[in-house]
Amino acid sequence: MVTMNRPEPCFDSRFCSFFRHVALGIVLLIGLAGCGSSGGSGSTDENPSGLYTSGTGTLDGNPVNDIIAFVQAKRIIAFSVTAGILIDGRITSIDDNDYTATVDVYQDGMLDQAGIGVSGAVTNGSRINGTLDGSGTAAGNFSITFDLLYDRGASDARISTILTPEFAGDVNNSIPNVTTTSWGSETVPLYDYAVIVPGGGICNEEGQYSIPDSSINIYVLAHSVVNATGGCTIPVTSDYTGFATLVDDAGLDATLIYAITNGTNSEFAVLAR
Repeated sequence: MVTMNRPEPCFDSRFCSFFRHVALGIVLLIGLAGCGSSGGSGSTDENPSGLYTSGTGTLDGNPVNDIIAFVQAKRIIAFSVTAGILIDGRITSIDDNDYTATVDVYQDGMLDQAGIGVSGAVTNGSRINGTLDGSGTAAGNFSITFDLLYDRGASDARISTILTPEFAGDVNNSIPNVTTTSWGSETVPLYDYAVIVPGGGICNEEGQYSIPDSSINIYVLAHSVVNATGGCTIPVTSDYTGFATLVDDAGLDATLIYAITNGTNSEFAVLAR
């Protein structure tokens, strides 16, 4: 016959009770640690990427209500047609919904102040608020609203003007009161146009667009001023970069918005077919 060894009895009930509570506590702690490792309770940082329209704010002490902005790969370009002000820079940090950025500020096509700090809050797919800590044109605040057209998508066919009128309208750069009648993209992925200078002269400009993500309505621009005649005082250069998008007005994709900078000059426009 085999004799089974039985555990020694616990002769001190107080010690046994204490031991059982300690053992149970260890088991519970291990279980909680396992649960925490599978999911975690930390918050997720907001995503600022988007097309923003219907923006309002105060810049250089003046109210503005026509701010448009692009945010792509942490780069932010925002501008106001009525104020003639453009900011361009990078979001440097995001913590939950708080962010900081560093931007350059352009007034009427020329760099006005560089390295200006911006801080504010972002709500993914909704809104970005910010405050600029510079002076003059680089002082103020803004609130920009996410545009659902950001999710429409981008394609060569949408931006092409082979079978449709080219885009035309006022252009903001360092030359007052200039326009274009010929922004067109007929040879994928190239575009070109002529900026018409009052009193004579033309700035011939061209560039190449790329589509970083076909599911979003953002085109990335690499841009050049290739020829300057008459009153075109913009330097001939090929170092502009920026963004473009297509939105609706009189019809589907009827309006093209673009903004470009090169660290010295800026240019932006809202053009219609």
